[in-house]
Amino acid sequence: HKEIAYVGGPENDKISREKYNGYLKAMKSAGLEVNYDLIFHLNYSLQAGYHAARKLAMLPSLPTALVAENDLLAIGSM
Repeated sequence: HKEIAYVGGPENDKISREKYNGYLKAMKSAGLEVNYDLIFHLNYSLQAGYHAARKLAMLPSLPTALVAENDLLAIGSM
């Protein structure tokens, strides 16, 4: 996977920032370029995950993987 989307919580949440920084570090460590069009910072809800997945589905090129910050966002994205 090279185009990896990230669906995370609010940017002002400390834990969310730490998880997002982990995603960025992992992408860099793997030599992958971060596509900021594939990154979402939302509230923690099923609806937010669904909203992110719908936006991703409208892109001309789909990501090959998605990292969700928690179960609610992951289930909503599915």
